[in-house]
Amino acid sequence: GLYQNAKGLWDACKKASYNFPFTNVKKWLDRQAMYQIYRSSPKHIPYSSYSKITKPNTVHQCDLIEIPYDEDVDTNLLDDGPIYYYVLL
Repeated sequence: GLYQNAKGLWDACKKASYNFPFTNVKKWLDRQAMYQIYRSSPKHIPYSSYSKITKPNTVHQCDLIEIPYDEDVDTNLLDDGPIYYYVLL
């Protein structure tokens, strides 16, 4: 059958005289590709509130940006492996 959520599937398993724990049913369902594609979006997504920070240096945020490599630049490196440039913001 088709079940909209883990509780519906768990109830159907109980009716079929299986006694799987609800957490196992939910974990199994969360790993299924079709469930991941068609499940509903979360109603609430928690975000950090940076305006409520009162102590300095308690929360830090950073990002990495890849800089394209220029083949014409001679970097005088000893090996001929790939070169990656990143900026930490």
